[in-house]
Amino acid sequence: MKKLLILLSTLTMLSSCIPKKVTLVVSPYLVSCNQWYGPISCLNTDKGNYSGIRDFDFKWGFEQTIVISEKKISNPPEDGSSIQRTFIEVKHEKEDEIGSIYTIENITYENYVFTFENDQYYYFGKEFECDFAANCMGLVEFEEFESRLNVTFDYLGDSNIKLLSWY
Repeated sequence: MKKLLILLSTLTMLSSCIPKKVTLVVSPYLVSCNQWYGPISCLNTDKGNYSGIRDFDFKWGFEQTIVISEKKISNPPEDGSSIQRTFIEVKHEKEDEIGSIYTIENITYENYVFTFENDQYYYFGKEFECDFAANCMGLVEFEEFESRLNVTFDYLGDSNIKLLSWY
């Protein structure tokens, strides 16, 4: 009996080290996720929000079905995930129609979420155009930190987006 328990324990431990494949359907826009240190951009998927998939390059305006591997990390950093996720392949990719609208809700505002540098606006580092009615500079200069914002983007094609409104 003792040998059986040792064998089962060893098999359980070994199986947790083997990466498993997971298929995700990734939406064509990024959402905001809150971490202990503040908001970050996350992939919105059919299995929840994901961040930190090694070797995956997200494309705005494209719904993608991707395969990743997930491997448990035996000694994860205190401020990191206990699962290492690595991109394997794109199984399917479909571009949204030009004019598709993306409404992203409950973004926790911090001064690095929306920025303006070298005459260009950015959302989590993604360049975007500004609709004349959107008051993008007001968004960048917004100073109510940790407030919740909703934004609406218009898909322009070729992974380009335009901010239509925020509130």
